[in-house]
Amino acid sequence: MHLLISKRIRTFKVLRQLGISNATLILASIAEMLILSVLATVVGVLLGIHIANWLSPAVNQTLASLYSVNIGQGDLSLATVFLQSLGACLLGSLIASALPLYRINQNLSIASHANLTSLSVHFWLTLAGFFLCMAGVLLLVTSHLLWSFVSIALFIFAGCFAILALLPKSLAALQSRVSRRLPVLHWSLADASRISHRSSVALCAFFIAVAANIGMNLMVDSFRQATNEWLTQRLDADAYVYAQDTAKVKAWLNLQHPHLEALMRRTDLGSYNGEKVQIRSFPMAAERQKTMVFDDALPDVWRTFSAKQSVLINQQFAFSKKIQLGDELVINRTSGDDIALTVAGIYLDYGNPQLQILVPPDRILSNSNERQILAIYTNQSTLEQLVDIKNQVNQAFPQANVALSHELIALSMLTFDRTFVITAALNLITLLVAAFSLATSVVIIDQDNSPQRALMKSLGVTSSSLLVMSVLQYGLLCLFICLLAIPFGIGLSWLLINVVNVQAFFWSYPLSFQTSALIEVVLFSLGIIVAVIALPAVKSSKTSLSQDIKWLEV
Repeated sequence: MHLLISKRIRTFKVLRQLGISNATLILASIAEMLILSVLATVVGVLLGIHIANWLSPAVNQTLASLYSVNIGQGDLSLATVFLQSLGACLLGSLIASALPLYRINQNLSIASHANLTSLSVHFWLTLAGFFLCMAGVLLLVTSHLLWSFVSIALFIFAGCFAILALLPKSLAALQSRVSRRLPVLHWSLADASRISHRSSVALCAFFIAVAANIGMNLMVDSFRQATNEWLTQRLDADAYVYAQDTAKVKAWLNLQHPHLEALMRRTDLGSYNGEKVQIRSFPMAAERQKTMVFDDALPDVWRTFSAKQSVLINQQFAFSKKIQLGDELVINRTSGDDIALTVAGIYLDYGNPQLQILVPPDRILSNSNERQILAIYTNQSTLEQLVDIKNQVNQAFPQANVALSHELIALSMLTFDRTFVITAALNLITLLVAAFSLATSVVIIDQDNSPQRALMKSLGVTSSSLLVMSVLQYGLLCLFICLLAIPFGIGLSWLLINVVNVQAFFWSYPLSFQTSALIEVVLFSLGIIVAVIALPAVKSSKTSLSQDIKWLEV
């Protein structure tokens, strides 16, 4: 809005000389903004509902299989969605136009090209440090989810202030190292610094988009890697049989396949302070205990567990009820005596929305009403042998459900990828919006370059050279922003995993990333922004010298 109004300053001056008041000009600008907001809202709502209808079957199927929840539009009111979207659009437009309209009202001139980076570098660095401290204080003093999002916003704004402070300095340092014997390159770097001053808000928006993209990608990639490793380790059996009477299945397996090892995994229900708790058995054998993935545990966890003196609980239980290692836990069971044992370990249980504890097998009665699970170990049988055993069990026990471990892992990871496909789409949309915003700013700012291009063309610099230098300067701006966005993206991912995810779902997972993944995000971001910005650069390069000279008359 600032750039758009600044390019109309000459027209506004002429209108003022014709007797039109400042108030009329401001009202006309606001009316134009309102019309554009209404049109954008109509198109956006209709297009958004169409996309939602297109995506809802896949999303609904995924959520139904995970949580038995059906997602649909139901009694969705188109008028309500339209009014909410219009209100948000109008509010954002009013906030965005407040400052430029105020400046018009004050002086009807933005000839000074006042911008955010006109303030000192020390001021922006101090402001960035202050916002970082405020974000840290909020994270330390409160555990409310809303304030965690506020702290993340402060963290991102601190990154924007760092951009305003470091970007001009970085470009100036690079320009100082370029020999003046390369005048076109020297001019391009100097002009890049000018563009960074004039398009500060658009560059900050691009920084936010890249940092958010890095943060979300790292979060999802870390979750995917942790889930895959966790499933591979926990699903140590070759197959699992889900049946109401697993004792008969176990007896049949012992008779038909005596070389197999079948372990009963019993389940039960209980309650803790009136809240439902899953109770599951865990094998006592040492080789099975190696499959457990702990978040934290006492040194003698397996000794006390084998001696039936302690239990294991998942992160969801520990974090939501603020239970620590060594605390005594009392669980009221629905099918037997109560459990009153010490917590010796807190284990990872990704994605489980329920509270859960693990106990030795003999602590769960065999007549439990819950379905029991039979874990089958085949001592490294081939895939064909596993499939043959599965078919035999299905024929002997039609009501039983036999699942091979590799099938469970593959299905889980497929469900994972389908669940987060929308996240990838939103990341792409965020980058495209930021790229479009930056491209719009560059198009408006680049009009001021016409006198310089005319002078340089008259001195013999070719249009292709100017095009290359323009793309280079835009690429450098975006590269510096991407490099500064990497640490903030990593920090954002850490906050989402260890703060927001814990407060929302009461479980966490380790942050892990590869350098290649970060390079991929940076290259993808650069590719989008350069491709979008290159279009106006190509158009400007095709402008004839006579057209550029016209600007010298102003």
